[in-house]
Amino acid sequence: MQLFVHLGLHKTGTTFMQKAVFRHWSGIHYVGRPYTDDDPLVALTRPGKSTVLISNESLSGGLKSFYATSTQWSQRQREQIGRVAEMFPHARPLLSFRRHDAWLLSLYKHYLKYGGNRRLEQFFDIEDNTGVLQHADLMQAERLNWVQECFAIEPFVFFCEELGEGLQPLLGELALLFGTEIPRLGQRIHTRYNEGVNAAQSERLIATNRLLYRLSRRGVARRLVRFFHGIAYRVSGFSREPLQLPTSYREFIDATYRDDWQTVVDFATRSRGLSDRQLQVINGRGKRVSW
Repeated sequence: MQLFVHLGLHKTGTTFMQKAVFRHWSGIHYVGRPYTDDDPLVALTRPGKSTVLISNESLSGGLKSFYATSTQWSQRQREQIGRVAEMFPHARPLLSFRRHDAWLLSLYKHYLKYGGNRRLEQFFDIEDNTGVLQHADLMQAERLNWVQECFAIEPFVFFCEELGEGLQPLLGELALLFGTEIPRLGQRIHTRYNEGVNAAQSERLIATNRLLYRLSRRGVARRLVRFFHGIAYRVSGFSREPLQLPTSYREFIDATYRDDWQTVVDFATRSRGLSDRQLQVINGRGKRVSW
């Protein structure tokens, strides 16, 4: 039996892969989001299942639980990856990455969507590194190294940027990896999954989340707090103005993480034999995804 474990990372197209791709893939037994009744350990012992794929980005360290703690996110991920590897030491890990600028923006949108009340400069402080997210939390090559150290089999690395016009070549490679045919996905590949907040929603949510935080500390029922949070999120959802990173952030990210990104891309190029066209897509010169 072949076992594959998709570890995320968070906000790198995992929801798209889970809802639009993995769950519709004939020839594999999929266990993951959207949640099924299957327990992974039960799936591994079920007769007649030669290929099992487990997919849950929280396997590499939960994101929502991180917001409520003072622990560095990357450290939590390292510990969690080690625990998963102890459970499935001979699994083939699948690991997805994303360009640092788009990844940071998507993480910030997620933070606001789930109750965060700090502005971008407090969420990720490029000056003093005192934000919710630390500079080290965006290091991707480190995570790749941890997975290589923990698992006996080399990870299959792919990129969120491939989920646009680079999707078919990626599906072909995954089909060879799984030993199956390429799935027929139809129109579901054009659906937008887990879309982040826009500029208007971000301003509304910061103000609303701060108010709701004060109310929750005063004992207001959590269910009522969530209800008002949902209203604030939907009321601002009609704006078309996207939330974007300031130029100062893009310059900082380019200077700080350029080598880190290249290390991950170089690994994928060696292990997958990426073509020039695939590299163009991965490096942001193809059709961009906006989750």
